[in-house]
Amino acid sequence: MKPTIVRKIALILLAPALAALASLGVLYSFLAQTADEARFMNVAGRQRMISQQLLAYANTVRIGQQKDRDGLRDLVEAFGRSLDLLQNGGMHLDMRLSPAPLPVQDEIAAVREHWSTLRPALLLVAERPTRDPGAVTAFHVILSNIPLLTERSDAVVTAYESSSRSLRNRMLAVFGLVAALDFGLLLAGVWVVKRYVADRNQAEGEVRDQTFRCHSLFESANDAIFVADAESGVIITANRKAGELLGKPAGEIVGMHQADLHPPEEAARYRRIFQKHIEDGGAIEGDIWVQKADGSRVPVEISANVIDWGDQKVVLGIFRDVTERKRMEALKESEESFHALADNANDGILVADQEGFHVYANRRMSEITGYGAEDLAKMHFRGLLPPDELSKVAERFKKRVEGESAPRQYETALRTKDGSLVPVEITSSATTWRGKFGVIVIVRDVSQRRQMEEDMVRIGKLESLGVLVGGIAHDFNNILTAVLGNISIVQARAEPGSPTQERLAMAEKAALRARDLVRQLLTFSRGGAPARKAVSIADLVRRSAGIALGGSNVRCECLLPEDLWPAEVDEEQVVQALAHVLMNADESMPGGGVIHIQAENVLADDALGLPVGPGRYVRVSVRDHGPGIAPEHLRRIFDPYFTTKKKARGLGLAITDSIARRHGGHVSVESTPASGTAFQLYFPASQAPVEAPPSDRGAPVRGQRRRVLVMDDEEAVRDALGRMLMHLDCDVTAAADGAAAVESFRAVMESGQSFDAVILDLTIPGGMGGKEAVRRVLELDPNARIVVSSGYSDDPVMADFRAYGFCAILKKPYRIEELQETLSLAWKPAGKDPSPP
Repeated sequence: MKPTIVRKIALILLAPALAALASLGVLYSFLAQTADEARFMNVAGRQRMISQQLLAYANTVRIGQQKDRDGLRDLVEAFGRSLDLLQNGGMHLDMRLSPAPLPVQDEIAAVREHWSTLRPALLLVAERPTRDPGAVTAFHVILSNIPLLTERSDAVVTAYESSSRSLRNRMLAVFGLVAALDFGLLLAGVWVVKRYVADRNQAEGEVRDQTFRCHSLFESANDAIFVADAESGVIITANRKAGELLGKPAGEIVGMHQADLHPPEEAARYRRIFQKHIEDGGAIEGDIWVQKADGSRVPVEISANVIDWGDQKVVLGIFRDVTERKRMEALKESEESFHALADNANDGILVADQEGFHVYANRRMSEITGYGAEDLAKMHFRGLLPPDELSKVAERFKKRVEGESAPRQYETALRTKDGSLVPVEITSSATTWRGKFGVIVIVRDVSQRRQMEEDMVRIGKLESLGVLVGGIAHDFNNILTAVLGNISIVQARAEPGSPTQERLAMAEKAALRARDLVRQLLTFSRGGAPARKAVSIADLVRRSAGIALGGSNVRCECLLPEDLWPAEVDEEQVVQALAHVLMNADESMPGGGVIHIQAENVLADDALGLPVGPGRYVRVSVRDHGPGIAPEHLRRIFDPYFTTKKKARGLGLAITDSIARRHGGHVSVESTPASGTAFQLYFPASQAPVEAPPSDRGAPVRGQRRRVLVMDDEEAVRDALGRMLMHLDCDVTAAADGAAAVESFRAVMESGQSFDAVILDLTIPGGMGGKEAVRRVLELDPNARIVVSSGYSDDPVMADFRAYGFCAILKKPYRIEELQETLSLAWKPAGKDPSPP
């Protein structure tokens, strides 16, 4: 109580005459002063409670609780108002509070001094972001000043209580005197005391209410809060959220060491951190792990500080479960990694939601379909499917969404932006996309693989047919050799211009046509191994155009660069292959037009997608502007005897394909109805320069007598060949196989004579053929002039006869003129190139 009450009571005692009136005045003053003291204690107690709340609110704001920023600002304003009220007085609870007594004013001034430092720091923390450097500095200022503020606030209450006790003592003395003087004053004193007690109880009740509200805030916080003794590290209290975080009642947490909140292998490390934290008095912030009662681990964000808790120092730790934040961070990182991989994949990748709408498409998917990634992301998967594939794919997608078994991998077709269809291989599976069900689809363009498979099937058909055709063609060549040989002999003896000569010419023409047909059959059968040499593709293109387009109303426009590489090919076969392609183009434009021919150098690798080995190739492109080839016919145009023309045999393009393959090359075709057709032929390039043509064809045969050894297993061939040789003034010795030929050669040499030439059939069923016979003859006479003859052309000997010891080749069937030219080449002077006719 204030000293003014004592002075008023003293006046009453000094004026007995006015005791009744004075006692009433004293009682009134006592009552007013008691009420004032209760209000002062109420304000002082509330101020002390606010000083303790400031740290808790600052901590929650520090760890990111946005909603507590306003509460912190309100507490700052409330503390300032209570300080002004204690020092200067004013209205409180609808009643006026007197200014604090002078002894208490000094303590209030000390509180105000600390408050002037603390208030700006509190407002800075409330306004600035959590990680702001200024906010961090301000937070440390708060930590260092809140305890001092609380201490000074307690000093204000203590000073006031001391003053009140002194006043109460004097009041009791006054009450004793008043009781002696006036019973009324005693009653008034009792009433004043009663009122004082009531006000005091009211103030204490308000303090209890504030304490209850603080406890409610502690228990209802959304973050786990642990309070541990700073010296021992033992937890002395924890809120409800802490129990939920650890999976055990909050009561069981009390008594645990703070290090036991973490995984066992981390406990020792956290004990050291805790100890260092206590010694330094700094704050702990960051992400750590805690272990639940069931052994599972939870990532948390921690903010811990050392504070005063009544009369002891404690560590206040606030733990926030950041499982969802960590999951989102991991999901974001995983999605970024997926995008990095998917956008660089060679296959298309689509992700669809459970309704079938695309939610992601990679770069390759855009290339396959022609749609942009944004366009694909807005489409339903049905928009990419042709009608005949829609029901199958939709049914499988539905089963996958419903968790039923469905084929994981299959082939289908996709409709591109321009309406064309692309064959693809689909691999699909269920997945989770951004936390929701989805289906991931890997799309592989199999156009090239399909084309290669079709090529391999076609090649297999050709090879199977070639086994049969090759055997028949060999026997047929032997028959034609006898026919052409005998016709040549009779023609040579018949009178020129006679009916016999004319008939023989017609028979020879028919036989030559049969020979050409057999050679065409051999080209795509087992026969037809090319006799390669380095040639100019540009020259072959010009020759082919002259052969195929002579007299046509179609003209050629050629683009033949001067730097074209030489090609390692059989020039006659390549001319034939190009001629068939040009004739096909000519027939596609009966009304006339232009054929564009272009040759260029290419380097083949896996990226080119051709069924050829890597290396250098010369590519010849032939494009017409005809009606194109129907899609249903396009796959069969290289099949033997397939044709859509009434008078054609269907061998031309099959021969072209066979020639290209025999050279280690390839032929492909592209055609769109009404837009023309383009063929592309690939031939291996040569490292050698183009070979120059031979300067002469050897010396004439007739005019000198020669001795020739003939070996062939066919009697008709031996007879026809023998008669032609005799017509050429040659003496002939015949043998049916290689062994007999070698013995005949040996016998002649032993007699001191020799053969001027030896003609050996390459293949002798069941006997020694030309390959073995030439080796043995050369052992007898290394200078022997030996010619190889065969109706087969797939044997390596025919393509590289010189390597086996032969000096010339004679392909069956042949006429007497071709025989004479071959012998002339065989008898050329040594050192000149005996090229075949």
